[in-house]
Amino acid sequence: MVRRSTPVATTSDDPTVRNVERDAGGPLPSAAELERIERLCTGATDRILGLVERQQAHRTDWENKSREAYAQERRRAQFCAFAFALSGLAAALVLGVLGQQTAATVIGSTTIGGVVASFILGTRSGGAAGGSDHPSRHN
Repeated sequence: MVRRSTPVATTSDDPTVRNVERDAGGPLPSAAELERIERLCTGATDRILGLVERQQAHRTDWENKSREAYAQERRRAQFCAFAFALSGLAAALVLGVLGQQTAATVIGSTTIGGVVASFILGTRSGGAAGGSDHPSRHN
C-alpha cells in the first residue's frame, strides 16, 4: 500500500497549507491523480505505467531466479547428505568385515541415526525434509 501526501489549502482566506494523507491500493496513483499528472506533463502516465510494468517484470524475474537458486542449493545439500550417509555405511561395512564390530556398530548406527533424526526434525520444523523453508514463503 502506498501512502501519499498531498498539500491542500484549507480555505481561500487561509494562507496555510496542510498535508492530507490517504492510502492508495497499489504502486500506482489513483485515476484522478494520473489524469492530473497527465494534464501537467503529457506522456507522464505512460512513463509511470511503463515504470510499474518494468518493476513488476524485474520482481518476477528475481523471484524466479531465487526459486531456481534455492532448488539447486537443496539438490546439492541432498546429494552431499546422501554421499555422507553412503560413505558412513560403507565404512561400517568395511570395519565389520575386518572384524571391528564395535566400531562398525558405532559408525553405522550414528550414520543411520543422523539420517533418521534429520528427517524427523526436518519434518517437525518444516526444514530439510518438510520443504517449507523456501525464502519466498517468508514474505
